[in-house]
Amino acid sequence: MTPTLTALVGLLALACLPGGGVAQQAPPPPVFGAAVELVRLDVLVLDRDGRPVTGLSRDEFEVEEGGRPQAITSFEPVVVREAQPKPAEPPRLGAGRLRAPSEGRLLFVYVDDIHVRPASAERVRAALRRFLETDVREGDWVTLVAPEQQIWWTA
Repeated sequence: MTPTLTALVGLLALACLPGGGVAQQAPPPPVFGAAVELVRLDVLVLDRDGRPVTGLSRDEFEVEEGGRPQAITSFEPVVVREAQPKPAEPPRLGAGRLRAPSEGRLLFVYVDDIHVRPASAERVRAALRRFLETDVREGDWVTLVAPEQQIWWTA
């Protein structure tokens, strides 16, 4: 083999090696800087009886991290007031009881306004108006519900 041919074969062999025969270094991993500017601490100070201590100032606190004192850059006291007792309310739902006839009736009117066609809606409205004007007596409780119109009325 001639020296030129030997050199060409050698170059071809180097070109076929992984990485093209040239040693490549991996790029360095990315470096992300990290720092903490502010750490918020919520502190609750209790006395021996478990009640919150009020009236404390920034100068009465020390903050350490790893045994080193840290600066307190912000201080905001929060006053916790004792909860006021709620006034006694009557229960929202009363116990069931029978009403005497003299107390009036309980009437529940459900208007199926989903299935009533517009052509007959006026007749339903007129019949309902006539019922409320002529058949409801003093002491009656009437509840009217129409789901499509989102009506719930009690009087």
